[in-house]
Amino acid sequence: MKKRNGFSLIELLAIVSIMSIIFGFALPSFQSVTDKLKSDSVAEQLYHHLYHARIESITKNIVTTVCASLDKQQCIHDTDWSNHDIIIFQDKNNNGNIDTNEPIISVMNLGLTQGTLKWKSFGNKPYLQWQPSGMTYYQNGNFTYCPKNHDEHYAKRIILNTAGRIYFGYDRNHDGIQEGTNGKNIQC
Repeated sequence: MKKRNGFSLIELLAIVSIMSIIFGFALPSFQSVTDKLKSDSVAEQLYHHLYHARIESITKNIVTTVCASLDKQQCIHDTDWSNHDIIIFQDKNNNGNIDTNEPIISVMNLGLTQGTLKWKSFGNKPYLQWQPSGMTYYQNGNFTYCPKNHDEHYAKRIILNTAGRIYFGYDRNHDGIQEGTNGKNIQC
């Protein structure tokens, strides 16, 4: 009797069934890893962009303003920064708008086609400013990123204090959701 090389139809169906079950269990885990990586990436990029604005203000001894923009040329006056570019510019007259003699330092797009990014500050200004000392103009506040699925476990908060320091939200109660400075969980 000659040896056969290959698989029978029943063996192939069994392998396909087993692989389907394995992928069925692995897919939700893969999606959660993808969601976490996206949230982490958005928060890290925004953090570094804000940090850059603060350093520019200190090293060049100028007021820098950060705002959202639709056209990379003018600020919008909205606290919802989702799907907008984020601009850093020298704000020589401290008015929160880009004027003709105020150079743009940097423009960033977080690629938020899904999810939201909102800015909330003391004084409800739709922009953020740093003084040459590195302090904000009394604009302690926070940015909150919420993913498309509104799962707070993947939401991120970046907090700014009046001294101009930037830091990430914490999960002090270890429930998997970051809290704000008030100790309450982020809500999307």
